[in-house]
Amino acid sequence: MNVLILSCNTGQGHNSVADAIAEVVEDRGHQCEVVDALRFISDRTSKIMSWGHSFIYCHCPKVFTVGYSVAEKHPKSLDEGSPAYWLFARGSEDLYAYCKEQNYDAIICAHVFSALMLTDVRNNYDYNVPGYFVATDYTSYPGVQWSVLDSYFIPDENLSGDYEGKSTVVTGIPVQQRFFKEMDRAAIRQSLGIPEDKQYVLMMCGSMGCGPMTDVTKRIVSGMDENTVLSIVCGTNQRLYNRLSSAYEDNPQVIVHGYVQNIPQMMAAADICVTKPGGISTSEAMTMGLPMVLVDAVAGCEDYNMHYFQDLDGAVAAKNPKEIAELCLELLADKDRLAKMRRNLLAHRKNGAAIICDYLLEQMK
Repeated sequence: MNVLILSCNTGQGHNSVADAIAEVVEDRGHQCEVVDALRFISDRTSKIMSWGHSFIYCHCPKVFTVGYSVAEKHPKSLDEGSPAYWLFARGSEDLYAYCKEQNYDAIICAHVFSALMLTDVRNNYDYNVPGYFVATDYTSYPGVQWSVLDSYFIPDENLSGDYEGKSTVVTGIPVQQRFFKEMDRAAIRQSLGIPEDKQYVLMMCGSMGCGPMTDVTKRIVSGMDENTVLSIVCGTNQRLYNRLSSAYEDNPQVIVHGYVQNIPQMMAAADICVTKPGGISTSEAMTMGLPMVLVDAVAGCEDYNMHYFQDLDGAVAAKNPKEIAELCLELLADKDRLAKMRRNLLAHRKNGAAIICDYLLEQMK
């Protein structure tokens, strides 16, 4: 089996899902390639859209929220006659030529943009290789309704209404296999320098370190006792890392990290995760059974993610740093509530990448 995954460099989440699926496909002895779909329009377009998304998301979240809301309220802004669709269609000819040359057996789209591009290829060229869409958030997206693919891999059966008229397969959101591995909590805590008798709070807000992390840190630190350790992951946000490192360099209860590769180990050691409700980070925490305090920093699809995990009673959420810190400290003091939240999360976890791979192999038969 030879699989192509069309991602988009507009946020790391789509690439993370693509990589998670590719990992399982390749581990089972098949071929899989992950490609940025926007490159078929042009490398310049890919770079501009990637930079623009990151800048607006991190520095102008209200603009991002308004844009998403407009797209939801005006779905024809992404239909076949729209300027946006015309932009994606510009890459159709090159995408078609590439797919024909590589002789793929299946194509998975990890972004609505790539789903619209593949739809245009199937509409305008003699190309009938099975095409699929995988959701990276706990909702549908503006524009998905205009895509025409064979099946849509969705996170939860209760979201099937969001994909009305589509053939859906419940898979969960794919995360890397290392989040499913059993871990020795005591050994991991020792390796991280976290005493076993301490409460451990992990805080991170995506790979770009978005949201009011400075204010939340200040309020958590001012309210936590000597038996609590706070670990902050700043990601690629060097300015945030410098600021927090300088502010807490003399506080042994606060550990500041930049970009890290050991998130599964940090989650396994933690009692609570303070994070923004991104589809991937929340799915990773669910896989680990880690209760969440969600930072309502950016709306759009993340608002749906937040409500999904609140409804599961696997997370609580607040809009301002004061309330976030208060919820965090309240949960730390309620062991029974934390245990219940862990059970709720573990009861709903799915190995999305493995389910998708199994489905593709079954379709190949």
